[in-house]
Amino acid sequence: MPTIDDEMTRHLIDRSGIGPKMTVLDAGCGAGNVTFQLAERVGPKGRVIGVDRNEDALEMAREEAAKNRIRNVSFVSGDLIPEDVPKGGFDAAVTRRVLMYQPDAVEAVSRIVSAVRSGGIFAFQEHDAMTGPSLGQVMPLHARVHGWMWEMVRQEGGMQHLGLCLYQVMEEAGITDIDVRSEAALVTPTEDAWVPFILKAVRQRIIDKGIVDEADYDIDQLTAQLTEERRKSPHAAVWDMAFLGIGRK
Repeated sequence: MPTIDDEMTRHLIDRSGIGPKMTVLDAGCGAGNVTFQLAERVGPKGRVIGVDRNEDALEMAREEAAKNRIRNVSFVSGDLIPEDVPKGGFDAAVTRRVLMYQPDAVEAVSRIVSAVRSGGIFAFQEHDAMTGPSLGQVMPLHARVHGWMWEMVRQEGGMQHLGLCLYQVMEEAGITDIDVRSEAALVTPTEDAWVPFILKAVRQRIIDKGIVDEADYDIDQLTAQLTEERRKSPHAAVWDMAFLGIGRK
């Protein structure tokens, strides 16, 4: 099931200028969700290289690529950039929810910049914990679950408000022609239930950190309660904000 992240990533790629025949770096690729979107954009004569430190996630990405016969991608173990790629070896670089986990976001972006050719494209997507007051007022269970997820991010060492700093991070790393915009992830009465989907994906991480007891983390029950709350709500509510930044080298 596509998540709200995937929709926003499509908007980011649309605006970035990434297109056919390009060689693109997906830094911090995880299981390849963004990598596969990029693979469609660059086409069979392009190439996307996903880099991540999580070997389990990389294996999932490789299996997905093999199952769907996606031949213009490869996945390598590493910290943001491949060790064996020369400086300036990429036409573009993309990250999603990666910079928020870096101890020094400017240093991390500077390393990514070194891997991209002069005139190349950068596209970054970072989410921010800011939310409208209506979430707690009209959807209290959604607000509670929202708190679980961002507490997980905090305990994992992530920045909850990197989105607000994204422009400055890109600028300090030497990127030019910067354009940063934001999009709200809305919870509406009639939308598909993407919140339970994400809740299921991060279940073990939240339980392992003691944020919620396993007995209170019944996915089926939470899904039913979230769905009922969403459908009964008289308003849309802001879940969080995505900051989408593009620029050039």
